[in-house]
Amino acid sequence: MMTTETIVTELYLAFFGRVPDAGGLAYYSEQLKITGSIEQIVQSFLHSEEFRGRYLPVSELGPDHD
Repeated sequence: MMTTETIVTELYLAFFGRVPDAGGLAYYSEQLKITGSIEQIVQSFLHSEEFRGRYLPVSELGPDHD
């Protein structure tokens, strides 16, 4: 079984392409321990400025018109 810290680190890698800083790791690990909900962390990541800044500009490009 993975630890909460490992789960949070894997989520950071998947969503942001990086490992979490100490504060993020501590915060989200504690949230996962309290709520038991990976989905809440995923929702938080999806609505974060970092995620939007990383992926939204690409999604707003739209299709090529050749």
